[in-house]
Amino acid sequence: MRERRRQPQADLISALTRVEEQGDVLSEEDLIVLCDQLLTAGHDTTRTDREMEFWLFCRTRTNYRSFAEDPGDYLRSEELLRYDSPLQPRRECERGF
Repeated sequence: MRERRRQPQADLISALTRVEEQGDVLSEEDLIVLCDQLLTAGHDTTRTDREMEFWLFCRTRTNYRSFAEDPGDYLRSEELLRYDSPLQPRRECERGF
């Protein structure tokens, strides 16, 4: 974090080190926690997507062969994200009492 504050680069961490609101900046501890959360969220989303992709493609023998031949087919992964995203939209409503 200190290095990115001294020598910013064209990346998210450098951008976060420059975030300022009313003169306050994020502390190094806040930045570390935020980066950890971003890493965990990205990992969890990717893992969930791959699990769902495996499940969908292994339901039939033809799909299983396709998956086994090229498990890293990114076009297929992209289409599956459109079909059933691991990040389902949340619909929340607020009720007045």
